[in-house]
Amino acid sequence: MEGDFSLLGPIDLLQLLSQSKQSGGFYVPRGEIYLDKGRPVHASYRGIGGAEGLYRILGLREGPFRFSLGDRTPEQTLTESLEHYLLQAIRQLDERIEVGVFDRVVLTVNNLPSQLTLLPNELAVLSQLNDPLSPLELSARSKFGLEAITALLGHLARLGLVKVQHRLAHTAQLRTALTEGRGTMARLDPLVIRAWMHQYGRFEAVEVQAGERQVRLMIEAQPGAGARMLLTAEGLVFHNLRAEQEVLVWPAL
Repeated sequence: MEGDFSLLGPIDLLQLLSQSKQSGGFYVPRGEIYLDKGRPVHASYRGIGGAEGLYRILGLREGPFRFSLGDRTPEQTLTESLEHYLLQAIRQLDERIEVGVFDRVVLTVNNLPSQLTLLPNELAVLSQLNDPLSPLELSARSKFGLEAITALLGHLARLGLVKVQHRLAHTAQLRTALTEGRGTMARLDPLVIRAWMHQYGRFEAVEVQAGERQVRLMIEAQPGAGARMLLTAEGLVFHNLRAEQEVLVWPAL
């Protein structure tokens, strides 16, 4: 059995394997979990073994997996039932809700609980969520950077005020902006670059759709860029772009 986590996550898949008393190896890139009649006996992820390695695999949101029936491990690093580890993993995941820049965030309450006191920046973010938005879209509409937005949304999700719908990285709608310096490279927020690399692997350039024109630009990371693609005056002229222009951007693979 093999596939990816687009339909079912590792928690759901391992529950199905445990309930059917399967024995074998459950593999992800650089990680593995071994089951003996549905009971976990060993786990390792990127060199981290035992329960911590198991929790890290259970926390994966995307990527391929493979289950090989009958595979066995010579070592045992897990002694509890799968249900025990799943409960601990769910608690850990609830404590550190991660929000990706392309995820969709939905408001879950119409009226704030009377006993809940929020900071001005948290209220400012909530006021923008009349429609489901991504952190990238929220950053474009507010004064907050992407890093601050994702941290705020993670806190609001833990409070139960918003729900995070995880989505894979995709084409981004950005606005060009003038920056100081020289050169023709485009400067993008490192969180955007990281999300694309996690999904597609390493890349050094992006494709930019500006109206009916499409150009390829080499990139570098610029913390705080948010929903903007920063270019020097030289870069704007070289690529025949203008400041404050809406463009579509995606990795050049």
